[in-house]
Amino acid sequence: FHTSANLLNDCYDYERGLDRDVLPLSGAVVRGWLTSRQVFLAAAGLLAAGVACGLWLVQQAGLTVLYLGIGGAILALTYTRRGFCLKYTGLGDLCIFLAFGVLPVFGTYWVQAERFGWSPLLWSLPPVLYTVGILHANNWRDIESDKERSCRTFAGILGERGSSLYYKILVLGPFALVTAYVVLGRAPLLSLICWLALIPVIRLLKVAGKRGDAFSALDGMTAQAQLVFTVLLCISLFAS
Repeated sequence: FHTSANLLNDCYDYERGLDRDVLPLSGAVVRGWLTSRQVFLAAAGLLAAGVACGLWLVQQAGLTVLYLGIGGAILALTYTRRGFCLKYTGLGDLCIFLAFGVLPVFGTYWVQAERFGWSPLLWSLPPVLYTVGILHANNWRDIESDKERSCRTFAGILGERGSSLYYKILVLGPFALVTAYVVLGRAPLLSLICWLALIPVIRLLKVAGKRGDAFSALDGMTAQAQLVFTVLLCISLFAS
């Protein structure tokens, strides 16, 4: 579902006349390596594979998985599409927060434990803030070009100043959350090693502040910072 949603986003953004300029992290459609139809067919195939996996999991862990899967599929298919879509009505960030963060983490927990628990919801928050940060960095960069084509992202609603503050919250918030979990006894003390990821995050904030040539690659740099943060967090949890 995750990969299918990304491919559909590339396909439909290109058809809307967006993302036509080749940037450091441009996809295969923009570069001319694949046609939008080829990408659409690949997305449909992956979506079908996701449904097949999901139906098997429903047999193993019950109807709760089906409800989670239906919710995730709706978000994936309506995130970006022809006509009305969540991404360009200012709801893209909320959609990604749910579809790429809370739902898959809670669903993974459910198929193993088959019961409700607050821990997976709490622990989905630090990583998914970075995931939303990746999206926001992309949309922040494209505010003007999106506006020209009547595409209203959350970054477009916030404007330059609001987008800058929002981005800082997204990339610094995970550190505050993990620290709060430790203080409240919900996480081991070793979890604080994730603060080492502040080194690449400081670089992100410098790039975001200067708005120079590197700003066009801020989304990819945010993904790299997310990788460092989540690897450190996983190491600390396993070690504890």
